[in-house]
Amino acid sequence: KAWANRQVWQRGGTNFRAAMNRALRTIQDSVADGTTSMCQKAIMFLTDGKAEFDDRDFAIVKEEAIKYDVIIFSYALGNDAGRTVTKRLACENRGVFYPVADGDDLKRIMSEYYHYFVQGQQICSTKFVEYTAV
Repeated sequence: KAWANRQVWQRGGTNFRAAMNRALRTIQDSVADGTTSMCQKAIMFLTDGKAEFDDRDFAIVKEEAIKYDVIIFSYALGNDAGRTVTKRLACENRGVFYPVADGDDLKRIMSEYYHYFVQGQQICSTKFVEYTAV
C-alpha cells in the first residue's frame, strides 16, 4: 500500500511517458533477470485521460517493443479519454486499441485481448501433412 500511495496517480494528472517507461523497464528487468517465460510479453495500457506524447516518444516505445518483442494493447476509458495516442501506441506495436465508452462492459472488453493470442496459437499449432511418393 505504501508503494501505491507514492505513485503519480495520488497527485492526479496523466503521464503516458512515465507509464510506458515504467512498463518497458519492468519488461527489460525481467528479461535481464531471467524472470520471464520469454514466450509473449504484453503491455495493457489503460487511461482515462489525455497526455502529451510526441513522435520521439512513439519511436522510443516502438524501438523497445521490437527489441523485447512486446505487444501493446491500449484502452481509452470513458468518453473523455484521448484516443489518438492510445490508438497509435497499439497500432504501431502489433497490438489492438480498445475505446471503452462510459457505461461499456469493461470486463468483457478487457478480456478481448485473449483472442489475439488464441489466433496466434492456432496459426502456430503443429499440423501434419502426409505426402505420397509419386
